[in-house]
Amino acid sequence: MENVEIQKSVCLVCSSEPLKDKGSRLLGVFFCRECNVFTTLENADPRAYQEGNYSHYKASFFEKCIIRLNNLNQIKIVRGLPITTWLDFGCGKGLFLKALDRHFGVVGWEADNARASSARKENPEVEVLDAILSSEHGNQIGNRRFDVISLMHVLEHLDDLSVVDNLAKHYLSKNGRFLIEVPNINSFQAGLAGNRWLHLDLPIHRTHWGMNGLDQFFLSLGFVRERQSTFSLTEGVFGMADTLFFHSAGQSIYSFLKGGLLNKTVALPVLVIAAFFEILTSLLGRGGVLRVVYRRNV
Repeated sequence: MENVEIQKSVCLVCSSEPLKDKGSRLLGVFFCRECNVFTTLENADPRAYQEGNYSHYKASFFEKCIIRLNNLNQIKIVRGLPITTWLDFGCGKGLFLKALDRHFGVVGWEADNARASSARKENPEVEVLDAILSSEHGNQIGNRRFDVISLMHVLEHLDDLSVVDNLAKHYLSKNGRFLIEVPNINSFQAGLAGNRWLHLDLPIHRTHWGMNGLDQFFLSLGFVRERQSTFSLTEGVFGMADTLFFHSAGQSIYSFLKGGLLNKTVALPVLVIAAFFEILTSLLGRGGVLRVVYRRNV
């Protein structure tokens, strides 16, 4: 990417300034020994959100079905918890919102206007906020508090992680939970692919999380882990497919699938094989994502 700048080596989680871990296998990031999280060194170019994996792409009916199944699997982790209201922060184009039970009081929040507009089209009956998190935004929500605040593949994009603390203090109910999903830097696929791992996604992903780092961060905010999973039908399986069949060739599975029907047909057995290995590694706790429910530490 053009005009890439290297930022000062300050941890985005705890603001410490450690040297890059000499034992790190990853270029372009450093490991903070204080909080067990990797931080990306390069500044992100906003244009990257319109390019590469983030470029406009019309998913096929089959792909939409897989996404839908994955969304239902994501929601399953909160089954049985007392939930009446739900805020999906960083709701993107609204696909996860679409899977949420409308018996909840569901609200979406997406700072990017174009994606917020797409979320409204997908969910015309759902309120979608579209501004940067600020004290003024409370006027749109009023005194409402939410039993669940979900950040699905949002945490890794944030330069300012105080956003999470603000959400906890101002928008989460007393007995509320966070539902977090991020790529798992300690997954089997990440270890095998190294710097070519699909979900490393430098420099767009600002931080890179393992379970220890995630637990430590939320504990600092007053939360403890309640439930967890590492299996994903989309990010997990696609990441595994990319690791096994594409990363060494310098091409991503996402760009390959944009090539048309023939490419999708060729990719089908690849995805079946990847799903098998992703299920296996998830059973060992080393699947491609971390999906975690955090509750207040009381």
